[in-house]
Amino acid sequence: NALGSAMKHSLVGRNAAALADAPPVPAREFQALTPYNARLVLEAVKGDRLEALFTVALALGLRQSETLGIRWADVNVDAGTVSIRRTLQRVNGAFTFFPPKTVRSRRTIAMPDPVATALHQHMKRQLEDRMVMGAAWQGNAWGSLVFTDEAGGPLTSFHVSHRFKKLLQLAGLSPMRYHD
Repeated sequence: NALGSAMKHSLVGRNAAALADAPPVPAREFQALTPYNARLVLEAVKGDRLEALFTVALALGLRQSETLGIRWADVNVDAGTVSIRRTLQRVNGAFTFFPPKTVRSRRTIAMPDPVATALHQHMKRQLEDRMVMGAAWQGNAWGSLVFTDEAGGPLTSFHVSHRFKKLLQLAGLSPMRYHD
């Protein structure tokens, strides 16, 4: 076939893009939250509805999606541990559970006393919310998430990130991303 033979000879014999240098990717600079600054944030969040969330996240070094995915069944008060078994993310407007980011991310972490205290107080607050909401409580549909809105529904990462930015302002700290 003459056409097939002509097409074979017109193909480029090498990858011209392989000869080009890729443009440099600037390194993202970020400022990590120091232990001192983390204490300032925790002081700023005292009494806030999300106090326990930020206490757990900062003390245990959790990703936001890991923190949002914790269920009460993952908290073992007697053993003093929190197990990270899933993440919670909002995808195309719907909340979805995913496995943790890596195999090593699936873990059980010892709870320092301040975390246990914060979770105990948070549980009381959530039980009060549940009693106020009555039949409108949504928490059972989500497997009894630890960190919820007032009606027992999942918190959005936007809501948590927005609150984190406000806490940084209250603490007199520079803006930064939640994950930094």
